[in-house]
Amino acid sequence: MLEGTRQYEISFLTLREGDKETVKAVIAGAQGEILSEGRYAEIRLAYPINKQTSAFFGSIVFSALPEKAPEIEKKLRFAEGVLRSLIVTPVPAKPTKSFASEEAPKAEKKETEAEVKSAPVDDNSLDEKLQEILG
Repeated sequence: MLEGTRQYEISFLTLREGDKETVKAVIAGAQGEILSEGRYAEIRLAYPINKQTSAFFGSIVFSALPEKAPEIEKKLRFAEGVLRSLIVTPVPAKPTKSFASEEAPKAEKKETEAEVKSAPVDDNSLDEKLQEILG
């Protein structure tokens, strides 16, 4: 990826199978770089779009400058053969915590939950606990 570019994912519906190339051409025309392509298959639409009851659904992950995303979206809105498109930024992965001090309480909690799950429960103790909770 070039400096200053962001990663985007576009999902789209097209009339014909070959219209996927139109979407790729619009991305390339805006100096976007295609990183990966998702599955592309014919689907049945939940409601008609432009009197069509089926369409081809696909997705592409690409990188482009932030100011080019609205341009791509506008061009696809008027592109022949493209019924709908939506550009989103993928959600970044949550960082994992690697502090040893934070890992210790989690281990203790898991042991406590395991003990509770393995302890036998009878109806009387369950009724008492419900009465205590409900007050």
